[in-house]
Amino acid sequence: MRSLVLVAAAAAAAFAFAANAQPYGPGPGPGYGAGPGPRFNDRTTPGWSLMTAQERREHQERMRAFTSYEECNAYMVEHHKLMAERAKARGGKLRGAGPGPGCDWLKKK
Repeated sequence: MRSLVLVAAAAAAAFAFAANAQPYGPGPGPGYGAGPGPRFNDRTTPGWSLMTAQERREHQERMRAFTSYEECNAYMVEHHKLMAERAKARGGKLRGAGPGPGCDWLKKK
């Protein structure tokens, strides 16, 4: 009986973790989870660590609000330039050669 309770508790914990692990996404590639929209985080956004918590939230909201690939990509190019400037000011270099695939979920198929 004790082992059955432990198994049930472990299963419940695993289910709760899985349900909360990826709150956003279906999408075409890495960085997308099982929820309603794409994910933008430290793994998918160059310069994430150079932003304040408020800037991160605003970036996520803005990225999820785009309905046009062109508008989204224009924002991403400017955002990447800004993050590159911040990295350079701190004596570092921004990873990635460009803004990345953050707007690809908006491409018409």
